[in-house]
Amino acid sequence: MWSLRGRASLLLSYKKNYCDCNVVNSGTLESSRRAYDRFLLPNTFYHSGHASLKSAVSRRELSSQGDANCMIDQDGLEESHCEFPEKEELLDVLMDNFDEERKEKIRQNISRAWRKINLNPHNPKCKAELIEKLVEAKSLPEFRQRYLPNYISLIAKLSNHELYELEMYFEGYPEPSRRKFTGVLLSIRGAQAKRNAVLVEHYITVGLKEDAKDLLKKMEGEDLQKNPRVGRYLLLSYAKLGDIDEVRRIWELCQACPQREVCLAAIESFAELNKIDEAEAAFEFMSKRGLLQLKNYSLMLKIYANNKMVKKGNDLVMRMTDNGIQIGPLTWDDLVKLYIKAGEVEKAETVLQEAVLLNKEKPYINSYTAIMEHYANRGDIHSTKMIWQKMKEVGYKFNSRQYEVLLQAYLIAKLPAHGMRGMMKADNIVLNPVLRRLLVQVDPFHKIETLDLRIFNVRN
Repeated sequence: MWSLRGRASLLLSYKKNYCDCNVVNSGTLESSRRAYDRFLLPNTFYHSGHASLKSAVSRRELSSQGDANCMIDQDGLEESHCEFPEKEELLDVLMDNFDEERKEKIRQNISRAWRKINLNPHNPKCKAELIEKLVEAKSLPEFRQRYLPNYISLIAKLSNHELYELEMYFEGYPEPSRRKFTGVLLSIRGAQAKRNAVLVEHYITVGLKEDAKDLLKKMEGEDLQKNPRVGRYLLLSYAKLGDIDEVRRIWELCQACPQREVCLAAIESFAELNKIDEAEAAFEFMSKRGLLQLKNYSLMLKIYANNKMVKKGNDLVMRMTDNGIQIGPLTWDDLVKLYIKAGEVEKAETVLQEAVLLNKEKPYINSYTAIMEHYANRGDIHSTKMIWQKMKEVGYKFNSRQYEVLLQAYLIAKLPAHGMRGMMKADNIVLNPVLRRLLVQVDPFHKIETLDLRIFNVRN
């Protein structure tokens, strides 16, 4: 404080004695303080280039005046108060300016740390710097409400240790602010668990199953109690490892605080391990807790389709109707795939015909494409063209995928395709590498040119 008052008295003395020289004005002083991030010292002022050509003030004179003013302040003489009655007011202004500069500096530091962590998202030094700047801004109430929520979303890239530091950081906040950041902290844990699940998958791919299990145990101990949604990644990871006992154990732990996505992960895990009965039990658990949605029924239909359980699939659709769930394109698509995988393609066509007659919503174009693909793989050109014609009648706009399936049917049947380029031009289809290759293979004129070239080579 003594040094601050000494510097203020130095500035006031200089202003009094050299006011006619225009050496210092408010704009120069403000820019100088911003440039050097501190109050101007005599030597700083002399070397910064702000001195006017009209008055060349030596460093010795400034130093002597500063010492004299400091001695007056130390002696407590009343003359200084008589000479400078506005001294205290100017001192308050200087302190206010200093606070504004400090806020601006904190804002710039956080912005700089933000840019660094965007350029180096995996650099721990950048993350530590961001944490440090956030802690520095904690003392400013306006930063807490205005800026920090935007910066906290970036912390999803941090490690477990830094996440703990963040939790300690929010510990002193009032309850409304803590409630505001609760969802952000949960999403951070979810992002960390997702990265660990990807790492576990890499371990499994390269055969490091023990390392994968160790990481899963660590995830369970650190995150499962704080965030039950982590159970989703644990269930799917243990299913990839083929460990049915661990899947059952994690599922029992998650039943205490059930989440919809965790229940769906349990169904997928049991189905992947060919435990259809236990997958159905998890589905019934969701039904009793009121967690079922339309897409959850679709998941069970896909499981029945993969295992060719047509009867159970039909029973599930009847159950949906009894529960007042409207059957729409998603369910029709699942039924079509169920019948196709079971080898009952005619029933799949019947489902789409009944869906069109309802005149509510058009079935997905992928449902028709799946039937076309089944006929094309058998080389059945007639049935493939029939499905193509039905799609035209319904009013679908074709894309490159439908033309790929049609050309594949001609290729497998070993028949030339006439007029395909004109059809594709009429539908504004852009040729991709697959279509170019198929067009060359089924083009009748290309075959004639190849045959003539072979005959020419034989004659020569």
